[in-house]
Amino acid sequence: VQSSSTQRFQVGDCSALAFTPKLALRLTGKAQRRPGGHPGLRAVMTQPAGQANMKAVKVKLPSSLALDAENAAAVCSYEGGLKADCPAASQIGTASAYTPILNRPLTGPVYLVQGVRFDPSTGARIRTLPTLLAKLRGDVAIDLRATNSVSGKKLVSTFPAIPDVPVSKFSLRLNAGENGILAVTGERNLCRQSRTATVETDAQNGKRRDYLARIKAPCPKRR
Repeated sequence: VQSSSTQRFQVGDCSALAFTPKLALRLTGKAQRRPGGHPGLRAVMTQPAGQANMKAVKVKLPSSLALDAENAAAVCSYEGGLKADCPAASQIGTASAYTPILNRPLTGPVYLVQGVRFDPSTGARIRTLPTLLAKLRGDVAIDLRATNSVSGKKLVSTFPAIPDVPVSKFSLRLNAGENGILAVTGERNLCRQSRTATVETDAQNGKRRDYLARIKAPCPKRR
């Protein structure tokens, strides 16, 4: 694959580089705010130029949002996920990544993939929560994967192995409504619940930044 770029980026003295990424979260789907509804999600991670590259990201959503994999139209098989060869029915959103070392962004679908781990003694398959696969394509091809787990009744999504390249912006969109994989829990409308996510970010140079990110929602404006 050939690409060209006129953007400069630092590759030396990485330990001294700053690391201040910022994640913006917004729920979509006005008709999906009630308990049992399936709102969409737009997550946008941005980072100033010249900083340390991202290594891993972990996002813990509030207990008012849960993973509803049963609502998906289909789930890509474990083998299909490994080969990044998933059926269209298992697509649950889209993603885009912007980097100064390429002339155009990488874009592609996001799939819901069967989660599997293997028993260390028997090798038997053990089902886990489904994972996410962002199939990014452009001047290069990158398959970005995220695992899902539950901690303290909260959904935790983790991107454990981000490629060591500068990324100025990464956008992830999950579909709302029919076949949406997020669900509103409890008995209260989303607009009457706390909507804060815990974000943990790790850099390739060993630095770390943890913070709380407010989750916006399509709620009526207060008079």
